[in-house]
Amino acid sequence: MHSMIVKAYLFAMYAHGEQKRKDGLPYIMHPVEVATELARNGASENLICAGFLHDTIEDAFITKEQLTTAFNDEIAALVVADSENKEDSWEKRKSDALEMLRKPGDRDHKMLMCADKLSNLRSVYEGLQESGEDVWKRFKRGRDKQAWLFHETVAALAPLEGLPMYEELKQMTHEVFDTPRDEEEKK
Repeated sequence: MHSMIVKAYLFAMYAHGEQKRKDGLPYIMHPVEVATELARNGASENLICAGFLHDTIEDAFITKEQLTTAFNDEIAALVVADSENKEDSWEKRKSDALEMLRKPGDRDHKMLMCADKLSNLRSVYEGLQESGEDVWKRFKRGRDKQAWLFHETVAALAPLEGLPMYEELKQMTHEVFDTPRDEEEKK
């Protein structure tokens, strides 16, 4: 494994420390899954590093300058592009992120967002299997808002069509939000 990728993993592990996800699992599992998904989909070394680091600015109080110093401008820029301003409302943060995704170009940013959203949706899917509709109680915005966000994200990421992670995100979005739960249980 490349030393920069190992460094990014260790940096993320340290930055996220004892943080937990909404499902109670150690936070570091999410960046590891995002980076792994990016690697499976042919990402560059810089993009894999950004996968490990993508939540460090937003959730671990790391600065762009710290990432630039520790890594490089490209990695820092990818992490910044994937970071939300937590002072804004959920609706504004998500609308801004979608607007950025809809812009042409920047395939790396789209890939990073795709891997991030896929990891998040896998977590929701597992929660649905374990606790049913109670999974939506983990979120400040419930199922309907999440459905809107994931459908819009899939549409904005359409330029990634054909990438395995995009196809899985599209399929899983349909399964989680468009398949009636009671009908699914009858299968």
